[in-house]
Amino acid sequence: MSINSQTNNSFVCALLGAAVFILFFWSVPVAGQSSDENLAVEHTKVTASAVGAKRFEIVSPRQSGITFTNQLTGLEYYKNMVAHNGAGVAVGDVNGDDLADVFLCNIQGNNALYLNQGNFRFKPIKGPQEMKAVISTGAALVDVDGDGDKDLLVNGVKVGTRLFLNDGAGGFELSEVSGLEDSGTTTSMALADVDGDGDLDLYVAHYIDWMHLADPTTRFEYSRRGDKLMVTRVNGESTLKPKWKGRFTVSNTGRVREIPEADRFYLNNGDGTFRDVSKEKRFIIDGESRSLSSLREWGLAVTFRDVNNDFLPDLYVCNDFASPDRFWINQGKGKFELTNYTNIRHTSRSSMGVDFTDLNYDGVPDFMLLDMLDPNRDRRLVQLEKEVERSSRLLDWKYVPRFNRNVLMISQDGPLWFDTAYYSGVEASAWSWNVRFLDADLDGDDDMLITNGFAFDTMDIDASLKLKSVQKGGRKDSRSLYELKKLQPRYNSPNQLFRNDGQLRFSESGPAFGFDYNGITYGLGVADFDNDGDLDFITNNLNESPSLYRNTSQEPRIQVRLKGGVGSKVRLRHSNGATVREIFSGGGYLSGDSGEVVFAINISGEKIKDSSLEVEWAGGSVVTRVTDLKANSIYRLKKDASIKKDSRKDLSIDKPMFLQKKDAIAFRHFPNLTKDYDENPFLLKRISATAPPALSRDFDGNGWIDVGFQLPRSGAVQVFLNQDGNQFLPLASQYNDPGGLMGNAGWLDGFNVIDSKPSFEKSLNEQISVLEINQALRLLLRADIDGNGFADAIYITQDSMLDHPAASQVFIYLQNDGVFHRAGSWEKSLSEIGRVSSAVCIDIDNDQDADLLVAQEAGSIKLFENRDGAFLDISDSSNLGGHVGLWQGLAVGDFNNDGSIDFVAGNIGRNSPLEPYQENLVYLSRSEEPRISLFALQKKGVLLPIDDMDLFSRVVDRTTLPQSYHEFSNVNLSVVLKSFGSMNKTKINCLESSVFLNRAGKFERFALPVEAQLSPTSSINVADFDNDGFEDLLLSQNWYSIRPDLGRLDSSAGMILMGEGQGRFQGISSGRSGLEILGECRNSIIADFNHDGRSDILATQTLGEAQLYLGQSEKRGIRLMFDSKIELAKRLGCSVNLSYSNETSSPSRWLHSGDGVLAQCSSEAVLGFKEWPSSIQIVWSDGEKQTILVRPEIYEYTAQ
Repeated sequence: MSINSQTNNSFVCALLGAAVFILFFWSVPVAGQSSDENLAVEHTKVTASAVGAKRFEIVSPRQSGITFTNQLTGLEYYKNMVAHNGAGVAVGDVNGDDLADVFLCNIQGNNALYLNQGNFRFKPIKGPQEMKAVISTGAALVDVDGDGDKDLLVNGVKVGTRLFLNDGAGGFELSEVSGLEDSGTTTSMALADVDGDGDLDLYVAHYIDWMHLADPTTRFEYSRRGDKLMVTRVNGESTLKPKWKGRFTVSNTGRVREIPEADRFYLNNGDGTFRDVSKEKRFIIDGESRSLSSLREWGLAVTFRDVNNDFLPDLYVCNDFASPDRFWINQGKGKFELTNYTNIRHTSRSSMGVDFTDLNYDGVPDFMLLDMLDPNRDRRLVQLEKEVERSSRLLDWKYVPRFNRNVLMISQDGPLWFDTAYYSGVEASAWSWNVRFLDADLDGDDDMLITNGFAFDTMDIDASLKLKSVQKGGRKDSRSLYELKKLQPRYNSPNQLFRNDGQLRFSESGPAFGFDYNGITYGLGVADFDNDGDLDFITNNLNESPSLYRNTSQEPRIQVRLKGGVGSKVRLRHSNGATVREIFSGGGYLSGDSGEVVFAINISGEKIKDSSLEVEWAGGSVVTRVTDLKANSIYRLKKDASIKKDSRKDLSIDKPMFLQKKDAIAFRHFPNLTKDYDENPFLLKRISATAPPALSRDFDGNGWIDVGFQLPRSGAVQVFLNQDGNQFLPLASQYNDPGGLMGNAGWLDGFNVIDSKPSFEKSLNEQISVLEINQALRLLLRADIDGNGFADAIYITQDSMLDHPAASQVFIYLQNDGVFHRAGSWEKSLSEIGRVSSAVCIDIDNDQDADLLVAQEAGSIKLFENRDGAFLDISDSSNLGGHVGLWQGLAVGDFNNDGSIDFVAGNIGRNSPLEPYQENLVYLSRSEEPRISLFALQKKGVLLPIDDMDLFSRVVDRTTLPQSYHEFSNVNLSVVLKSFGSMNKTKINCLESSVFLNRAGKFERFALPVEAQLSPTSSINVADFDNDGFEDLLLSQNWYSIRPDLGRLDSSAGMILMGEGQGRFQGISSGRSGLEILGECRNSIIADFNHDGRSDILATQTLGEAQLYLGQSEKRGIRLMFDSKIELAKRLGCSVNLSYSNETSSPSRWLHSGDGVLAQCSSEAVLGFKEWPSSIQIVWSDGEKQTILVRPEIYEYTAQ
């Protein structure tokens, strides 16, 4: 074993700059921090515990000696809802014998301290820490006075935070001069060196001492003062009394809100006392400095972690009820700034627990938030007593909503996190309190422990309705009113262990691992109680003994214990990269852990060779390294205090792929929204929230690509003229004939700007006769489908709330030298086209005529071959008919460079509320009156609901529904919906956005990478963004127009998938791409707007600003332009590629109609290359070929 300690700024650069190693970051709690003066490393060989029947075995109270019970009984059980927030546990070595001891909080009895005697035997210790006749909530064992032993902090109801100083032998004395507030109601706490002065500062979450709104005996009296309603008396007492001051507010509708206490923030004086700085303006919100005391919120959990690798502990606070979570970034010197919508897109509504780790190996910690969604479908349909976000607010992309479920936030190579809870399978874990990431099976991937349970299922709407009915039944005494809580069933739910498969997927494995206690569990403390090198744990249960778990893992491991290590990071380097763990203090729900960190050393089935440990001590730059590691060992390290911390230099980061040009184009998309959910309450998303029809062309003939949009609300056309690629100037909107063809890009097709004035004389829609139809003509395709040399027009309708879910209609106009006429026979061949969401006209079979590729929503992808004056459905023979999904945008390209046309198709993805049901999901629809459409679950031939009874009561007679919500949860929908008559039933078997590779006319489907599945994909664009000779993809993603009770699907900033050849793609994070398209992006335009040989992006957003991103790839591509004199029919459908001197070529790029959703592709192409090309090859749509020779260092060419 060898040791060295050094300061190393390049080590820091590796964290924040381009990562050389794959980092796996895990945060682990600690029990203390001290100021040791000399570096020392102690190595101890350990032996694994005896093999158990399960990985975690419960040690009984009789065996352990822990006979404590966390009690809440009698009438208080029904009266005191604050007490039901529970009690926690703290673990750590309090007497210096190198064995982790246990402190347990009690709600209705004495706290208990148990000293570890070894071999899972404990003995109780009396002392002032018992805190008799006090409701104790949270605790932490941590060295606050810097003397090297673990002191004790205890929170409680109406007792604030109490500090018990350790005498070094496990004896505690209450500090009378701690400086901590001692009368508030406190929950969880966390400690870290916030201001960099070498001691541990303290953040304490506060709640409220009594929940009067949950107390059925509370009586309010009101009066109006000015224009405001005020609570004037509570239970007969004037609210002018100090205890009621500022306690309640009243809305204009008469709804009373109870205001909780403000959290407290303390700076450590370094001598065992604290200074309360809660009233100082240290917290910055939207640029304004505020005091913590000005934020009165329902604090439940809190933790410090360094989330941006600047060696300053950042702060996450979980809040209950109406209070939003607070995610604070440390600005140094004890000041924090609140994150906003550019960092997190949503949170849980009633966040209870939080923990951090790095699940995607990008060196930035991810985090999990807990809420109260039950994993069982039938129980979810009963638990309806909860608040839901308003639909109008969800459309605001700068608003951060809160949803009634767990949230798993995955970082994007920087200060932006996206929720993957549905994809990861962890969106629901019941009424959950505490979460801990740890590698339970020692396979190198962090698993997840969650504690669960509550005394009353307050969300059970059947019980709630019965309770309200009884309360209205007549006057009752106080005891009777309290005991009405018995009507609400006990919410027992098993604790859960989610096993990580290493690919952001988790599976519930509690029973298999032995962690499935079914009751009510609050606190969770993690420590190596038997010093065998793995992690054991203990939970604090309600009205039952604690559960003490012995870890029986046999896999090889290395454990590290730091003396004085809070805020430090321990890294195990190995041949596969590195695993990182951060030491923290407190931070669990009402709980604190001991602080050991454990590393698996048998990752991927091979023993890691040439591994080493690195400790980067709190504050940064000082690094201790240990090499020549031994398996099954405990390493104990302490810091060399003589080494001074270096001053930090600015750290460079990689240049992103795209640079946003802010305010470059003043376009905002306002769809013509209707009350969709009034017509059909089951809609997954608003039908009326359509994409903006768009087209990019050189409208004014100056050589620069301009853009135009059709405005859904007014029917106007708005054009933006390109000013050298950096700015777009709007041309005055032009209103069209209100009787003309609206809702598509047809008014922009042929539009020109002449002498700075708009001209619609040659617009396509000007030349098409008016149609009288109920549906909107949204999709427009142009191609020469009859082979006469002129570009014909295909219009495809999409349903509205007037006829949803009706199938689309197709109207085809054949052109003959500028004259268009309807083609009934062609239209008839497409009469069974289904509900079309996207379509592309392209010559799939390479026979010089345009075929039709169509995506169906709640259907399959269809391919219609152009044959003998009609379109022939060849979907089944092309292997497309079996993939049934919620297909959205289409795009074509040669993704494996075999010369054939492949395609990609957008879908809802695997991170939506449909994910839990994806194996048995069906779509029910009826397009005739009475119309309806909804999703359901089919099991053993029975259709079961996934939506609640309230929604069904809006479409069927309430008397036909069961009496209770519980009965309805398993009702047969065939009976409930009998009044609708026959309905179409479509089995959905594919939710993934996918690539379809052309295998000699038969298509093989492959799911796009995980990153592409985390948000719905509306449209897709093809380009070579890095000009490496492989086709890449841009996915326009996010649905904000989703039904409010389902939340919002917003886990994308615009996804770039880099092509790797052979049809494979790799997703890159927004941190690398530079994209921040955070709103609902339904379509985008790709073009080289600034003529630099790089593909740029113009992305639209629903109710938000369009965003322009300029490409910044290192390589410049070949820019190919087309002379406007070339007939449109010849250009549309042509393919272009680059030939190399070795007779190989780049993938073909097709210029076609229908690129994106309601958008048309660019009239130019930027082609990347692996080596300098010798020529450009063009195959025109009529089969004619053209070669353009490429000259050295010449990047721009025009096809004539």
